[in-house]
Amino acid sequence: MKSKILFAFGMLSVFTLSGCSDDFLDLTPPTDTVGEYFNTQEHVEEALVAAYNPLQWPDWGNGYYCPINLMSDIMADDIWVGGSSKTDNQFWHLMMNFEALPNQTPAGLWTDEVYENVITDLKDVLDKNLLPMKADESELGRVTQAMGYMLYTEMVMYQNDESRYGQALQYMRDIISSGLYDLNPDYAALWKESGEWCQESIWEINYKSENAIRSYDNPLASGGTVLPRLISPNQWVDGTAGVAGGWGFCPVRTETYERYAGNDTRRDATCFNAAANGEYNKRYQDTGLFLAKYIATPDGNAGQKADADLNFNNNLRVYRYAECLLNAAELILKTGGDQAEALRYVNLVRQRAHIATLESVSEDIIIRERQLEFVGEGKRYWDLVRTGKAPQVLVPDEYGYRTNTWSESKKYLPIPDTEMSSDPNLKQNDY
Repeated sequence: MKSKILFAFGMLSVFTLSGCSDDFLDLTPPTDTVGEYFNTQEHVEEALVAAYNPLQWPDWGNGYYCPINLMSDIMADDIWVGGSSKTDNQFWHLMMNFEALPNQTPAGLWTDEVYENVITDLKDVLDKNLLPMKADESELGRVTQAMGYMLYTEMVMYQNDESRYGQALQYMRDIISSGLYDLNPDYAALWKESGEWCQESIWEINYKSENAIRSYDNPLASGGTVLPRLISPNQWVDGTAGVAGGWGFCPVRTETYERYAGNDTRRDATCFNAAANGEYNKRYQDTGLFLAKYIATPDGNAGQKADADLNFNNNLRVYRYAECLLNAAELILKTGGDQAEALRYVNLVRQRAHIATLESVSEDIIIRERQLEFVGEGKRYWDLVRTGKAPQVLVPDEYGYRTNTWSESKKYLPIPDTEMSSDPNLKQNDY
């Protein structure tokens, strides 16, 4: 069942950009708005919906296509940008080549760097234990304790905040021991509509096509997502695959496909081989492979009532139980814990993929496993940055698409010109 309520606890751990001081956090409202307005359940519910709604906006809003999973993955090494040419969604291509500019950067994803404030406030909320560990059927998409645990852990790991590793590990163990989550036996089924909010799902951003009214004139209205249209093969002539056409962005790299073992069930669930299943218009950086996880289907926007391109019925999977297991394994090693426990968690993920279990585990092995598990889910770039692997991995490629090497100054995107002009106190990032 899809909830119409969408989560708005901003993706503060995704595309964190530095610049602003945090004085704005201490402003006092001029009137007692809470006491005057939020005194009925109806008004509280209105505010709740308004707070959750912005999480649906980044894929198309403010004049930009910015699906949060793709905006980091295009800067990593699993997918290309694609499209008609390197001027099609040009800021994507600039980001991929680590040359984003203040006037060519995704304004819809810009956030101040307020890590210490956010992580402290988040822990304060989690310590109160007021949220359910898992939402019930009528409230899917709302904040849960488990979602908060995952957000806390993602932020701590990206910041390499060793002082908080122990707490993050405890949060992962709390999710595991709760018994409320588990790996879905069929990896491919995770990405179907029937796989939304399955036993593996810890948190998703809800999108719906039925009666969806999102449009190019009103992109902030409730409805579906444009992600499947962006990433599907252009001018697709369906073979046997049940796939609909799209705009040919984000083809999967050939090296990504070849990285999987032949019997790894994640390979074909991740990489749709368009070249082997039908005919399509080959666009820039074409490999014949497209991201199967969110690929468009002929009935994927059924029941929509506005612009069909923007109203596909695909929830964005943000946190899965597989990530909880791999987080826990990595944190166990980082804190000097029991390697047998870490190995068990990694092997659970590998067993679900139908590949051989391991005899030993290391942090490098876990990072490689995360790469195979999370292609197209917006995890790889951050893993490379936080582990110090980015300067060695994100280098010029043999095709001439990426000509620059990642450097520490690229950890943050430039603040958009629109933000710089609206606040004279902002200090531009190095870029």
